[in-house]
Amino acid sequence: MEQFVGENLLHYVGLGILAIGILFLLIWRAAHTTPFERVLMAAATGAGLVALGVYFRSRPPYDKLSNGIIAGGWSILYLTAFASYHIPATKIIGDPAKELLILLAVALGMVAHALHLGSRAFRLFSFGLTFFVLLISGQEVRAFEVFLVLLAFSTLISVMMGHADILIVALLGYYANYVPLMLHLMHTPAAGRTWQGFVPTFAWLGAGYCLLAWLPAVPPAKRKLLEENNEALFDGALCLNALAFTVMSTCMAAAYFEHPNLQRSIYLSSFLILPGFAYLFLLPRKMTAGSAVPVLGLCVLAAGIAGLPSPLWKMFAWFVTATLWVWIGLAFGHKAWRVSGLVMSILTFAFYFHVASASPEDRHAASAALFAYSAVAYLFSRFYRVWLQAELEAWELPAMELWLYAGSFGLILGLWGVLESAPLAMALMALAVLGEFAAVTFGRIHLWGQASALSLFVGVYSFFIDFGANEAIAVGITPRLLTTVAILGAMAYLYYADPTPKEFTKDWSFWTHAQQRVALTWMMTAVAGFTVYHELDPRARLAFWALTAALNYRLGRERGEEHLKKQGAVLAIGTGIEGAFSYLLFPKGLLATPNAADIAIYWGAAFVLLYNLFAAKDEKTPRTGTDFQAAWVFAFLSMGMMAFFLAKELQSYNLTVAWAAEGFAFLIAGVFFNAFELRYPALMLLAVCTGKALLIDTSQLELPQRVATFLALGGILIGASMVYVHVGKPNEKGPTSDPN
Repeated sequence: MEQFVGENLLHYVGLGILAIGILFLLIWRAAHTTPFERVLMAAATGAGLVALGVYFRSRPPYDKLSNGIIAGGWSILYLTAFASYHIPATKIIGDPAKELLILLAVALGMVAHALHLGSRAFRLFSFGLTFFVLLISGQEVRAFEVFLVLLAFSTLISVMMGHADILIVALLGYYANYVPLMLHLMHTPAAGRTWQGFVPTFAWLGAGYCLLAWLPAVPPAKRKLLEENNEALFDGALCLNALAFTVMSTCMAAAYFEHPNLQRSIYLSSFLILPGFAYLFLLPRKMTAGSAVPVLGLCVLAAGIAGLPSPLWKMFAWFVTATLWVWIGLAFGHKAWRVSGLVMSILTFAFYFHVASASPEDRHAASAALFAYSAVAYLFSRFYRVWLQAELEAWELPAMELWLYAGSFGLILGLWGVLESAPLAMALMALAVLGEFAAVTFGRIHLWGQASALSLFVGVYSFFIDFGANEAIAVGITPRLLTTVAILGAMAYLYYADPTPKEFTKDWSFWTHAQQRVALTWMMTAVAGFTVYHELDPRARLAFWALTAALNYRLGRERGEEHLKKQGAVLAIGTGIEGAFSYLLFPKGLLATPNAADIAIYWGAAFVLLYNLFAAKDEKTPRTGTDFQAAWVFAFLSMGMMAFFLAKELQSYNLTVAWAAEGFAFLIAGVFFNAFELRYPALMLLAVCTGKALLIDTSQLELPQRVATFLALGGILIGASMVYVHVGKPNEKGPTSDPN
């Protein structure tokens, strides 16, 4: 680094300062000499430095400074030629055309000398200075043909001499000199903006861009500039050319026309897409330009698509473009085309939400295009897996599954856009079932992961469906009920039929097959309970929840599955809580009068719970901790449901006796079946009856009713005592000893 600073940087900086000092000398001498003498003196100084530098080239070790001195001399000559017209104190030329010719002549001499010496620093300096002086000359040099000729000349020199670095300096100078034209065009008054007014100015930009963009198509240029020492610089020049053209042209078009337009975008993107496609055959695959140029073209085209008025055609054109890029990448084996198409396909979803947010009509129209996109995405996933897997590098391997996820997500979004919420839930559940079959058929474990996650998502989504009035569409069937039955039917099929072999899912690392199936049963219980809560009144709700709890437990007991037994117990606990806070406290006037069927279902559910109690105590099947706990839950819930019904349907003076009779019946059953799970709740209910009689009935009942209640309650309590006296202390088996 120190050697570079001492041998190169210092003397170039020093020569720049020297040139500025000579300019100050010209200003100081302005009052004492004529303009011609000033120009002659400056030119002589520049020529003297060039001669001194040439002399030093043959006098080591000063030859290391020679190129810098020569460059400084030529810069003074060039600045002097510039000052002979643009600076009043040294103005000796009145015609701008002559001034331009002199500048070009000096520049030509400087460039030729730089090429002759073979110094990279000097040739870059000479080309850069040529364009810089023309830039600061402003509007005095109006013909942009000069810059195009200079660019062509620089390109020719670069090819002939095999110096690709000249292209970068020439491009920077060319685009820098185009900025005034660009700004002038962008500030054109709105009334004067026409396509015919845009094209001539844009043509200068396009001509300069194409001159370099298509250079690889010229065999001598390709041969010289793709040599090992030039390849990286040539690659950088092509990328710089494409990037500068894209930025400047899009800024011009956006400011001039104000609104994006697909036709203009196609014209503009073709400047990038056509060379980018040609680079597939002309350039080595490792060069960045072969990837960057078509990607820039894709960006320009995507911006034009965003300006389409129709959401359907907007989405269709967007995903067709992404698809085209991927097909080209697949057909010609170019990763950049494939990856850029994949990225655009992922952005398709963000673009879809932008389009769909305008109105429901736009959402429906845009969603139609997603179905075709999903089919293509699945095809790409299959193509990657079957035909390209051996050719893919490690970083691109996830593309196989990304296309699979993109297809599924596009299909879901498409359905969301064209269906109402309830049909959407049923359609997604159907997709989950089909997805499991497709996963096995095509051997795609990721598809099974999507399907299994989707089935659980549908359950969660069903909690948020807005059914509106939910009016019946048939006898007793509402949209919510129909939707729930369809969802539960599909979930039950997946769980009990289990179409996906467990061995197939062993490579899925995020969750196991068993975990997903267990989660599915919990979701089924939640969805069923949620629907019953909204569809039925508190009385019928308790009955169906109790029956569901009993069914889950019974299935779990028969299949030896703990999670089903736990679901039954948990739902039973929830039923008891719901009965206390909803049914018991619910105003009786708002409940329909129960008919025979309502009463039969309710009491039938209570007795079914008693049946499950005995199933939980069955010693023929090994009992677990869940079975011991479930026995208590079912006993309490069965007695609680009966007590809730009596409290709701009977008058207060009858309720005490009815509860006491219920407690006595449970006590007798507990003694007969040797079940303390029945006796303990019975004793608790008898205690509640006693407290009610003493604290409530004594003050609220008429005397005859009070007498009858106390007599009946007393008799029941005595009868219960006699039962215990007759039986004595039972010798029973259980998780805990009977305190009696």
